[in-house]
Amino acid sequence: MSTYLHRKILKILMDSGVSFYNNKILLALSGGKDSLCLLKIVQDLGLIYQWQIGIIHCNHDWRSDSIENAQMIYNLAMELNLDFYLAKNNRQLISESNARQWRYYNFFTVASHDNYNIIFTAHNLNDKVETILYNLFRGSGTNGTLSLVDSKFITSLILLQRPLLSVNLNETFWFARYYCLPIWADITNMNLKYKRNRLRHDIIPYIKNYFNPQLNKHIIQFSDKLFIQVNSYYQLSYQVYLKIIHPKYLAIHIYHYSNLHDIMQITIVKILLKQLNISSFLDTTIKKIVIFLKNINYSNYILYLQDVVIIKKDIYIYFAQSK
Repeated sequence: MSTYLHRKILKILMDSGVSFYNNKILLALSGGKDSLCLLKIVQDLGLIYQWQIGIIHCNHDWRSDSIENAQMIYNLAMELNLDFYLAKNNRQLISESNARQWRYYNFFTVASHDNYNIIFTAHNLNDKVETILYNLFRGSGTNGTLSLVDSKFITSLILLQRPLLSVNLNETFWFARYYCLPIWADITNMNLKYKRNRLRHDIIPYIKNYFNPQLNKHIIQFSDKLFIQVNSYYQLSYQVYLKIIHPKYLAIHIYHYSNLHDIMQITIVKILLKQLNISSFLDTTIKKIVIFLKNINYSNYILYLQDVVIIKKDIYIYFAQSK
C-alpha cells in the first residue's frame, strides 16, 4: 500500500471518524474504473485493519452485455475470496431515478440482513458536480442539491460512505492503469438519451470551454458553503422545533408554528417527516403541507397525503404514518 491514492483515501477515512478495526464493509461494484479502484484500495486497507469485505452488483438488465458484466464481477469476487451479492432488475426499471432507488434499496437490505456496518459506493468528485447541476436543473431544493454527501448514517448501525467523493477522474484513471485493473466498459455511459450522460459529455464540457474552465472547483466550493449554511439553519430550526412540539405526541403547536419564517416552517415539516422515516416528499408537496398547517381557520380537520395523516385538533396539529 504505497500509492498517493491509497494515502489519500486512508486520510479521508481517518478524518471522517470511521472506526478502523473489525469493520464489515459492503462495496457496491459496477465493474467500472472507479469501483475497481475503490475495491483495490479497500482490499489493501482491509488486510491491515482486518476488514470483512463483501461485493454487491446491481444488474439493471439494460445492456446486451449485462450478464457478462455480472459474471466478470462474480469471478473477481471468487478470485479474491469475497462474498458476492447480485441484484437483478425484474421490474423493467426505465428511469434513472427509479433505478437509483432500487440500487440503494438492495444495498440497505443486504447490509441489514448480513450485518454490514459500512456501505461504500464509488462516486467521485465529477459525479458530485454532475449531481449538483442535474438537481439544480430539475428545480430541486437544497436537500436535492446537496444529496451526494461524503457519509451519512442510514440506521444507527449502518453508515453509507463515499470515499472517492473528493477524488477526480484523472486520479482514478492513473490508479487503474498503474495496477492494470480489469475495467468493464459500460457502453450506456455514452448514450445521450440519458440526461446524466448529456450533462457529462455535452453540457459540462461546453461550460468549461466557453465560460469557466474551473467549473468543478467552483461548484464544489459553492456546495461546501451551502452545506455549512443549510446545516446551521437546520440546527437552529431543530431548536425551535423542540420548543413548539407536543410534550408527548408527534405534534406541533399551530399558533407558534404559524408565526415562524416561511423557510423555518418548511424545515420543521421536513424534521417531522424525518421522525416518521419519510424523506421522499417533493418540495412542492411539502409546500402544500405548510399551506395547510398555516391555515388556522378550521377545527378538527384531517389531511391524508401519501403515507402521512395530518390531524388538526385544538391548538396542535398531529402527524402520523398512515397504514
